[in-house]
Amino acid sequence: MTTITEGAYRISLTSSGYGDQFLTVDDQWVALLPPDDQRPQQWNIRPCDDGYTIGQANTDTYAAYDDTPDLGEPITLTSQPCAWTITDGPHKDTVSFGVPNIGYPPLTLGLARALVYPPRVALSPAWIGDQGWTLIPA
Repeated sequence: MTTITEGAYRISLTSSGYGDQFLTVDDQWVALLPPDDQRPQQWNIRPCDDGYTIGQANTDTYAAYDDTPDLGEPITLTSQPCAWTITDGPHKDTVSFGVPNIGYPPLTLGLARALVYPPRVALSPAWIGDQGWTLIPA
């Protein structure tokens, strides 16, 4: 398992043809958008008992799934911390975020299947086309 230093990060997903997209707060949802100084794109990653929490910087809100995580479940902002595993990603210098203690198939942080703008983030299975997430110190 990857060891991540506690701190503030911008979390990026690079997709061919679209450039860097960052985890962004969009109302109560977590979405992917290009660099944007007008929307929150900084996240605090902190260790917890089952892995790490991903919290919106300068707030008491966290990127979360519900108590019974399901495939395709959108990631929302909640006031309750939510545990994530962080493992080596599929490419050099990338990571994967996963739901701890879920069994098979593993659920990871990925794109929602819904065709909406901005693209939302949801729980997805790990698959061969995963690009991995890049942590950029803020």
